Amino acid sequence: MAWVSSQATAQALRSVIKNALQASLPDGDVTVEATRQGDACRIAVRDRGLGMSQDVLARAGEPFFTTKPPGEGMGLGLFLTRVIVERSGGQLELRSELGVGTTAIVAMQVASSGAPAANGRRSS
Repeated sequence: MAWVSSQATAQALRSVIKNALQASLPDGDVTVEATRQGDACRIAVRDRGLGMSQDVLARAGEPFFTTKPPGEGMGLGLFLTRVIVERSGGQLELRSELGVGTTAIVAMQVASSGAPAANGRRSS
């Protein structure tokens, strides 16, 4: 497990939320739910979009794979999110059902005392 900056973690979460907003229907909701148990944090981002087929879900997160029209995405958002999350020892899980929507779950350890802060200094 490697230390990942808070900026990289925030960018990964923004990417998941942006995907959910883009996948949602115009009047659809996006829900972000964060829970913490001990040193573990779980953030679930749910959209009420069209969902993904199992074939698309299996490829989601591959570099340069996108279902967006040309010019609207490069297919790197979920890939980079997974890299950031896994580098910190966490996991990214995607669940989707056609006609219902998609849930992205980011599970990570919370920084403990003594971990480097965003400025590179260790907290006490």
